[in-house]
Amino acid sequence: MDIREQYPLTRDDTWFIANEKGIKHPSDPKSQVPIVMTTDFFIMVKDSKGTKFVARTVKPSSDLENQRTIEKFEIERAYWDDRGIDWGIITEKEIPKDMVENVEWLHLSYFVIEDLPASTLTTYAQQMKSFIKKYKTSVIEMVTEFDHTFQLENGMGLEILKHLIARKEVPVDITKKIFTHLWVEDVFKLDSI
Repeated sequence: MDIREQYPLTRDDTWFIANEKGIKHPSDPKSQVPIVMTTDFFIMVKDSKGTKFVARTVKPSSDLENQRTIEKFEIERAYWDDRGIDWGIITEKEIPKDMVENVEWLHLSYFVIEDLPASTLTTYAQQMKSFIKKYKTSVIEMVTEFDHTFQLENGMGLEILKHLIARKEVPVDITKKIFTHLWVEDVFKLDSI
């Protein structure tokens, strides 16, 4: 429901935890003033049981071998534990590569398509959904036919399709690489369109 990035931790509390555990609190290298520690993501999640919060720190797995990094993680872990908040570390090993590539490919398509009024996009979006249900070809052949049918500039059909995927109006399994050479029924959840 909500994601807060670089969420600040109360400095007095992290200072107390560091002293209690015998860990040097992070400080500014020049002034030696203790810095305000942060958690990368503080997330509000709603599920069938209600609303809860989780805290996540994102680091490369190679950083987990650094003793100083581990000490700072311990301060952060204890901070969230004292508050009854689930805290964890996410590395590149927990994030599926295909999903990351899909999100990168779709990211800019989430927003409005330039040179296409919102009302026109809505009309084309409905037509694209019909094409997805109707065509038994590869995705690229389908969007090429879409461009041809509606006399659009080459590639506009693909942009409309990406917009629909990014907006979750056309369901796909985001954890599997979206290849445009695959058959439509292998990419889209047709019964959900």
